[in-house]
Amino acid sequence: MGLAPFATVDEFHGHSLLNSIASVEDHSLGCCCGIAPILGRLSDLLVIMRLLNLVGNSFGCSASGERLVSAARDGDLQEAKALLEYNPRLVRYSTFGVRNSPLHYSAAQGHHEIVSLLLESGVDINLRNYRGQTALMQACQHGHWEVVQTLILFRANIHRADYLNGGTALHLAALNGHSRCIRLLLADYIPSNPNVWNILRKQPNSNKCSRSEIEWINALSQVINKPADGGITALHMAALNGHVESVQLLLDLGASVSKVTVEDGTAIDLIGAGSTPLHYAACGGNAECCQLLIANGASLSAENCKRLTPLMVARSWNRDLLEEILTRPPGEPPRTLPSPHISLPLMSIIKIARFNMAVSLQLTENAGGETWMPIPHARTLVLFVSKANVLWPQKVCNF
Repeated sequence: MGLAPFATVDEFHGHSLLNSIASVEDHSLGCCCGIAPILGRLSDLLVIMRLLNLVGNSFGCSASGERLVSAARDGDLQEAKALLEYNPRLVRYSTFGVRNSPLHYSAAQGHHEIVSLLLESGVDINLRNYRGQTALMQACQHGHWEVVQTLILFRANIHRADYLNGGTALHLAALNGHSRCIRLLLADYIPSNPNVWNILRKQPNSNKCSRSEIEWINALSQVINKPADGGITALHMAALNGHVESVQLLLDLGASVSKVTVEDGTAIDLIGAGSTPLHYAACGGNAECCQLLIANGASLSAENCKRLTPLMVARSWNRDLLEEILTRPPGEPPRTLPSPHISLPLMSIIKIARFNMAVSLQLTENAGGETWMPIPHARTLVLFVSKANVLWPQKVCNF
């Protein structure tokens, strides 16, 4: 018997089980001996099996699901296409235990073409694994910016926090120093304005900013300064790990140097609650990160709950090279160039790409699904501009 009448192998096995037991009951007890209650219980079992299929713990389709997982992990686009054509519902499969879906695996490995295929096949873009991580978080963690821009193009939720430490995709990108991912995550919050850096340098509450500028600066500030458990911000993470480029980008975008960690019982803080990003940079030992934070107003005398200043933290971690930097009172702040990632007009490009996607989908629907105007044309525009960032890092910066 083929599987064509059934959406999944689970339903086939459930239907066969239902029929076989019904036949046994009919043969041994007769049609008038109360088979309906048993059939009712078996119908409930079939419903349960269907629900299990939806979340991925299926009994029969695990083989095909695991094949899709392997294809997503290994970047086998043709295999993934063939499996999804055979059974489109495999897109919702997830592995037992860790709950990683094919979308998670392809995002973590940087296979952006398979990510696009899965999204176009209807997968939930914000699926979580057992840690509460989405595909966007895993792409940011590993620095796969092509995957990040594809997910942003499809409107992935950048505000989701994982279950273990409350970190978002922005925290993971900052933790590992993936500046392109940081910039792409914030594409919907930074206007495509050649003067954007000068606007960001203004005080939002001053009369130098228009109402619209104040609104988007405040919205950006809320996202970029959102704390994870323990009050740790993206700037804390980038500073601790010595990611100079990411620290500069976050500072240019309005990350606060005065945000402090808190003692909430959810995180182990070896530096101490009440620590600023400069405390974390002093622990990490990167001199350039410390200089950037000090140039942007970080206090050398700030004490955390252990009454430790950044200098004391540096000494406790044997960061001797930071002694002079953290001792010398700041003079005239040095003139720093803006991050080369700021000036990219990503907001406009993302909007154009999304519009092109909507038009392509509408034309496809109008043609009855027979004509497909491929979405990759829209993504190519974003790819081009992101790659252009390497070629013209500071030519369009307006001082």
